[in-house]
Amino acid sequence: MRLLEYNNGEVFLTRDFNRDLPRYAILSHTWGSEEEEVTYRDLIDCTGKNKAGYKKIEFCAKQARYDGLQYFWIDTCCIDKSNYTELHEAINSMFRWYQNANRCYVFLADVTTPNLNTGSNNSLESYHHEEQNFDKLETSLGSTQPGLLWEAALRRSRWFTRGWTLQELVAPVSVEFFTKQGRWLGDKASLEQQIHQITGIPVLALRGANVSEFDIEERFKWAEGRQTTREEDWAYCLLGIFGVFMPLIYGEGKSNAVRRLRKKTGAHNEGKINRLLFLYLAKLSGVKHHTWQELKPTMTIPFNRDPDFVDRSDILARIDEQCFKQAGRTALVGLGGVGKSQLAIEFAYRIDRELAQVWVFWVHASTRARLEEGFRMIADAVKLPGWEEPKADILQLLYIWLSQERNGRWVIILDSADDADVFFGTMAGSESKPLASYLPQSRNGSVLVTTRNRDLARRLIGNTDIIEVGTMSKAEALLLLEKKIGVITDLDAATELVSALEYVPLAINQAAGYIQARAPRSSVEKYLAEFRESERKRSRLLGYDGGDLRRDYSASNGILTTWQMSFEHIYSRRRSASELMSLMSFFDRHNIPDLLLKPAASTTIIDGDEDSDSETSQELLDDEFEDDVAMLKDFHLIKVNENGIEFEMHELVQLSTRKWLENHGLQERFKELYLTRLEASFPDGDYLENWKSCRKLFPHVEKAIQYKPTGEKLEEIWAALLTSGAWFALSQGRLVVAERMAHKTRRSYEKLLGGEHRYTLSAMFLYASVLLDKGQWTDAEELFVQILETRKNTLGTDHPDTLAAMSNLASTYRIRGRWEDAEKLQVQVMEAQGRMKKFRADYSDTLTIMNNLALTYVSQGRWDDAEKLQLQVVEAGSIKLGIGHPGHLTELNNLALTYMGQNRWKDAEKLEVQVVDGRKITLGADHPDTLASMNNLASIYANQGRCDDAEQLFLEIIETHKAKLGFDHPNTLINIANLATTYRYQGRFKEAEQLHTQVLEAYKAKLGIDHPDTLTSMASLAYDWKRLGRHADALALMESCVRGRQRILGPEHPQTCSSVASIKEWDTNAKDGRSYPSTLGIEQLQHFSPNERP
Repeated sequence: MRLLEYNNGEVFLTRDFNRDLPRYAILSHTWGSEEEEVTYRDLIDCTGKNKAGYKKIEFCAKQARYDGLQYFWIDTCCIDKSNYTELHEAINSMFRWYQNANRCYVFLADVTTPNLNTGSNNSLESYHHEEQNFDKLETSLGSTQPGLLWEAALRRSRWFTRGWTLQELVAPVSVEFFTKQGRWLGDKASLEQQIHQITGIPVLALRGANVSEFDIEERFKWAEGRQTTREEDWAYCLLGIFGVFMPLIYGEGKSNAVRRLRKKTGAHNEGKINRLLFLYLAKLSGVKHHTWQELKPTMTIPFNRDPDFVDRSDILARIDEQCFKQAGRTALVGLGGVGKSQLAIEFAYRIDRELAQVWVFWVHASTRARLEEGFRMIADAVKLPGWEEPKADILQLLYIWLSQERNGRWVIILDSADDADVFFGTMAGSESKPLASYLPQSRNGSVLVTTRNRDLARRLIGNTDIIEVGTMSKAEALLLLEKKIGVITDLDAATELVSALEYVPLAINQAAGYIQARAPRSSVEKYLAEFRESERKRSRLLGYDGGDLRRDYSASNGILTTWQMSFEHIYSRRRSASELMSLMSFFDRHNIPDLLLKPAASTTIIDGDEDSDSETSQELLDDEFEDDVAMLKDFHLIKVNENGIEFEMHELVQLSTRKWLENHGLQERFKELYLTRLEASFPDGDYLENWKSCRKLFPHVEKAIQYKPTGEKLEEIWAALLTSGAWFALSQGRLVVAERMAHKTRRSYEKLLGGEHRYTLSAMFLYASVLLDKGQWTDAEELFVQILETRKNTLGTDHPDTLAAMSNLASTYRIRGRWEDAEKLQVQVMEAQGRMKKFRADYSDTLTIMNNLALTYVSQGRWDDAEKLQLQVVEAGSIKLGIGHPGHLTELNNLALTYMGQNRWKDAEKLEVQVVDGRKITLGADHPDTLASMNNLASIYANQGRCDDAEQLFLEIIETHKAKLGFDHPNTLINIANLATTYRYQGRFKEAEQLHTQVLEAYKAKLGIDHPDTLTSMASLAYDWKRLGRHADALALMESCVRGRQRILGPEHPQTCSSVASIKEWDTNAKDGRSYPSTLGIEQLQHFSPNERP
């Protein structure tokens, strides 16, 4: 590919670029006569400046330079048309050349605009005296009379009628339209509605969707009515549109060129070749010529072709390939509503259009009666002799007719063949032969089956020729929605909607029908908002039946009803499978573990010797379970994960099932089964030990939030489950869901058991703990005080639950900087344990309170006292828990933090490395506690001046946190803030500022302006600004931080005092003439607090 370069008023051809192609612009225009256009030979001979076409070259050159592009390409003068090899390569490559261009300029020689400045309207030079003065038509011009004139001229432009300009419109990312004078009219995006109306090309194609996503016939339609100078070029200009390559044979004529192109578009599958063979055999199969005249093949399909059909070319290609084999049989298998019948309808019409000598028979096969009716219609269509006689065995007669090759080629489409009994049950009057035996396996016929039942497909077709039909791709789903409702104005909302509908064609069609029926009061955005509102609203929307001319009258047009019909079929055939599906409908749709689904023999045996029969009974139940799974899997209602022990289920299928259960009064029964099994399986404590199990089950526990039961007994089970889930969520830092669960369980216990019951108080304790972690310290403290007073009154001062409440209140005091109050309470707890004669160094509650008291000493800077206590805890923990136990690793981590406070970095590093390695083994590399200890280790590196090691470790932690928790999770933000502080240690102040700014904005959005972490982030950014010389900004931000800390933490809190001290020193330094503080302003890296358990 050679390009053009414009320099000092001259145009030069570049060398031929084979690789390393530079950025370039490209011109799209309509050719004038040979005398008008500047050719390749003109540039070689240094002629052509006097030709009219030279002005287009100047326009393109100057526009490219204005857009920062040195090179440009114009077909008239960059291709040596006298060289066949070069011409052949250029035409086959042109789509790609336009696609790779940075800008495409459309020069509309027949569109003019009045010169609003000079009165001239036909001179390029008047708009290009200076390269910086390219006037672009303002949008407001469109509402003036000149604007109306250019838009009318645009719609009439010859450019839209030419063949080559089709790919020049579709291929480039950026296409801009200019008038004859060089005025900018708009681009492909701003003019997409006008272009769509002029050309009929879908908006998605104009927005850059891959052209291969569109039906072949639809792409041919784009070119209808377009003209080319040489007739063969009508086919050649479409090579890039279809992504094919073929030699140019000028003189072959348009029809031959199109025939070759059509062959090329289907050359990748043998279906097209087989069709020709099919037709050839069909013609040979007639014994006499007059037979074909008397019995002209027809199509008996009862539906019109769908003008909105979205081509799923990969599936249709496979149908072609498999169906047109000799005696070919194939089946489209998939969930109801994924478009199996629509694919079959399109396939039938393509046969009818391309293979006129082939019979196409459509048979609805949902019941025996409908199947027999379909066969009678075939008998009538082929004028089967004797079929109307009362005692005629139509099935046998038709079997014979279909088996005789002289009657021609045929395709039978068996639609909605879901019931095996229809095909393999016995039928009266047909010698008790199953109906499936009347489908001949003759080389002149093919059978296409659409079914939800994979097992039936295997029995009718075999294993090898089954085509799985899944949901649509995102691009296909968006195209279907656009075809149904018209132009999509909000692509983001449309994308979210088709995703919410799980890319199921019937659901999308249903939503589009609902939107259209209620327009303009409904829209994609409004439908999506309603859909997300509640499960009841989703059920109502998905129950809408707007009718569909291409669905059988017995089939529902609502997706929920469609799936409920599958459910009812299973319910009638295998009750246990329907019960399994009912249970699964309450779980999260992903990774449903089989252990929670399998029934136990002990729960089913009513009479008999359970000890002797239980093993056998369990084996039978396991076998039954596998049969149930197989049935649901065959109907595509569930999917088995690769690990073989977990299942997936469409969320809308779950909704459909729950709705059916609700309508039949069975919802509470299966809700109870779901809640009791999940509550029994989810650990209710020691989340460190059971972390992996908890993480797998937690999505299903989270799902239980929406399933509050009606009975009091079951509500207690539900509340207990949410309690366990909330504690785990809290341990993972998932504070939003933890608060939601804790709030609901507290309300339930208050209603069921009263405000002073120990379960209610435990729920309040949990809720207060969540508030504490969220930084709502005042609210948490009020709740802890209330819990403590109630427990003192009801249980006594020395009760373990009372002491636990006292311990957590002490932790609240410590966090709020009330260290003396915290110490006082913690000492009281230890004394109470002593009075209970339980004060032993190996007693777990004692170790917990010793640990918490040590943290209070750390906060007070009493490092030696803290170390003394923690060494006792570590020693006792190693004996009680064992080396490597998660609890013991936490104790080591706390001791390491004390060493960090004492600036004993080597000792701290040694311990923290041990903690990191141990947690990786016991908890996993991505466990929050593992990542927290890695953060502490990185902080140790930074404080030792090993900033490169710290940076590398922080980056590793941040990437893991982002992947697992998201950017705005508090744990992620702490690590990003620490990385920023490390950058400041390295003198990389600008990078530190950028990261601290991101963290501050995230904290504001996530936690609010008054959260303690937000205030800490404000202080960090203030230090960055001070280092960057933004003294006034730094002082103002730190003053805001002080006001917030005084209000939230109190004036005596250490963080408040630290901020006040910084402001004072900055004021002092300003008076002394210093630019930044000498000793203050280097805030400590943030460490993760150790686990404090009640």
